[in-house]
Amino acid sequence: MERARSRAFGQIIACEMHAVGVGRMRRDLADERGLTKVEVRRWYEHWLHHGYQTLENLMRQRSLATLFCYDDKPTAGDLYLVPQLYNSRLFKVDLSPYPLLTAIDERCRELPEFDKAMPQNQPDFPEKPEGYR
Repeated sequence: MERARSRAFGQIIACEMHAVGVGRMRRDLADERGLTKVEVRRWYEHWLHHGYQTLENLMRQRSLATLFCYDDKPTAGDLYLVPQLYNSRLFKVDLSPYPLLTAIDERCRELPEFDKAMPQNQPDFPEKPEGYR
């Protein structure tokens, strides 16, 4: 059951949250819908926070608190969570309302496997990628 929950957790990120951060989506809002940068940012953060609130609530509702999303080792949900939070940090999204998610993320990033997979540790990582702060 926990494997299924972990996969469902990851699908919230993949299917609901990731799409709002895609550059072509934000460009469409600005270029085709006439939203200002401030309005696009407000729209983007609204939907991200909606997703993060859902994920944080799922972590609160677990029958057993575990070190990672749904186990004491990383599972599929963790594999989706870490890059989503990474992207949010690039765009300076306030993650303080999500202490369970950020604690899980911190534990994941302490693992060598996650560290090796981080964008800045890839050989083709640009010096200053777009949006990187």
